[in-house]
Amino acid sequence: MSFLLVEASFDKDVLDRIAAREQVIAGNDDENYQPRLAEQVRSLGLADRVEFVGPAADADKWALYKHAQLFVLPSYSENFGNVVAEAMAMGCPVAVTPEVGIATLVEAAGAGVVANGSAPEFAAAVRDLLANPARLREMGANGARAARERLSWDAVASQTEGLYGGIIKAPVLVGERRGPG
Repeated sequence: MSFLLVEASFDKDVLDRIAAREQVIAGNDDENYQPRLAEQVRSLGLADRVEFVGPAADADKWALYKHAQLFVLPSYSENFGNVVAEAMAMGCPVAVTPEVGIATLVEAAGAGVVANGSAPEFAAAVRDLLANPARLREMGANGARAARERLSWDAVASQTEGLYGGIIKAPVLVGERRGPG
C-alpha cells in the first residue's frame, strides 16, 4: 500500500471523475500507512466509497483484478512489480511510476501508463485514463497479450531455451575458457 496512491487518487479533479466509483485499496501494509490513509479518506468524506481490504490472495485477488477498471501502483521502489504483471494477465489496465521494474514493459506494450510519482502528475494520468473507457479496454487487452507473450511459463521457457541455445552455439576460440573459473 502506498500513501501516494491515496494522495494522488483523491486529488480534487480525480474525485470529480470517480464520484460514483468504489475505490478498493488492497495489499500488504508493511509501512503502516493504513491509519493515515483511513483518516484522509474520512476527512475527505469518502468513507462510503473507499474500502481497505488488506492482503488479497487466491480467488479474491483474481476477482479484484477482473473487476477493476484500473490498477494503480505508484511506488518509489519496486524490483519488478508482480502485482502489475498479474493485473495485466487479467486484462486490467495499469498506471505505474517509472520506479516499478515492469514499467518498461507496461509502456512498450501499451498496457497502461507510466507517470511521474508526484501527486498532481500521477493524479492527472489516472484522471485521463478514467475519462477514456475505450482506451482502458485497449490497454487491458494489450496487457493481457503482453503477459501471455512475454511473461507466461511458455514464453519464459521459450526465451530461456533461445538464450541457452545461443550460448551453446556460440563459437569458442582456442584457449578461451567457457563458464566460471
